[in-house]
Amino acid sequence: MASALVCVKDTLIDVKIRIGYYNNEQPFYTDDVSWIRGYSSLKGLAALEAVTTPSGVLLGWYNDKDSPSLADVLPPNVITICLTYDLGGHESYAWHEKPLTTVIEEFVGDEKWRTTTSHFRDFNLVYHNWEEKNEISGFCERNGLTCCIKKRAPLDS
Repeated sequence: MASALVCVKDTLIDVKIRIGYYNNEQPFYTDDVSWIRGYSSLKGLAALEAVTTPSGVLLGWYNDKDSPSLADVLPPNVITICLTYDLGGHESYAWHEKPLTTVIEEFVGDEKWRTTTSHFRDFNLVYHNWEEKNEISGFCERNGLTCCIKKRAPLDS
């Protein structure tokens, strides 16, 4: 996906990625998940300031052993990130609260985010349920970021 955006890498400032499931031939919920493997780095999109995307687009499936850190995939001038739960239809592969919290803590802790994304200010999460809202919001705030966690709206909104 990131390679498809190369032609706008110096001008694209805001990107919103949504994933919907459509399959007229068989039920979508299948064991074949070969249609999504790996992850997409947006690091080469220098002008990009705002990113809204399902966690899995940037990080791959949560149980992939080769999942990158957020520092490896976020563009250097990003100001706002919103991670969504669009891949929740595959419960056994989607990023859930605890593993995603670990990824966030590794990136945000000790203000490590400043080394790769010095303009970063706003971390947003749109998930169906996030039990530890106060904890992750407070963690982000103690490390120089605002954090807003919202309940996910239906995909078609």
